[in-house]
Amino acid sequence: VGGIAIFFGHFYGSYMVKGLGEASEQLAGFGAPWLWSVFWVTLAAVFIFRGAHRRLEVIFYAFLIILSTSLIGVAVWSGPDPIAAAKGAFLFAVPEQSGSFGALLVITSLIGAVGGSIGNLLYPYFIQQKGWQGPRFRRMQLYDLAFGTAVLVIINLSVWTIGAELLHPRGITIESLNDLANLLTLTLGTFGGPIFYLGVFAALYSSVIGGAVGFGYLLSDVAHVCSS
Repeated sequence: VGGIAIFFGHFYGSYMVKGLGEASEQLAGFGAPWLWSVFWVTLAAVFIFRGAHRRLEVIFYAFLIILSTSLIGVAVWSGPDPIAAAKGAFLFAVPEQSGSFGALLVITSLIGAVGGSIGNLLYPYFIQQKGWQGPRFRRMQLYDLAFGTAVLVIINLSVWTIGAELLHPRGITIESLNDLANLLTLTLGTFGGPIFYLGVFAALYSSVIGGAVGFGYLLSDVAHVCSS
């Protein structure tokens, strides 16, 4: 478990740090992405060792709320077929294949990437940090998990809806972070890009800090078990 945690901790962190650099370059308009990545990783280490990272959560929440509201609003505005969406969501109707990958392969990959992630082992540590210990907090834990899962599903569905309704008819494909920003730029204009990159920055930076703290707890437990 310790070896897997070290590998995936660095693996997850590597692409999140890369995304941080790219988002920062787009927001600031200058500097190489790798320089921004080094800067934010160094600052994250300072926040973690000083215990100041929790103070950033409120700001990150604000950015994420703006991004989530924009994505959901644009998805609804794009005019998806509600009947087809309901069939897929509740009757598990699988659409015909369009592109290189079938719908079942995409669905299975998403379930494996999220449900099978070693990052799920970190959740108990964050529960302990919140003080949610004991049977009396079980309902709170279930609500927290349900809310987080629901938000993740809604945002994913919003991105897919925007891609299907707005990008696909225009022949636009997603190949980079900048292409994802077009999801909001096409509909919100000048403000779409900054809203997207601020939300991405908040999501990635909070994940970088949370991952470093969580995997640190996990490795500490592994070392404690091995030494006992």
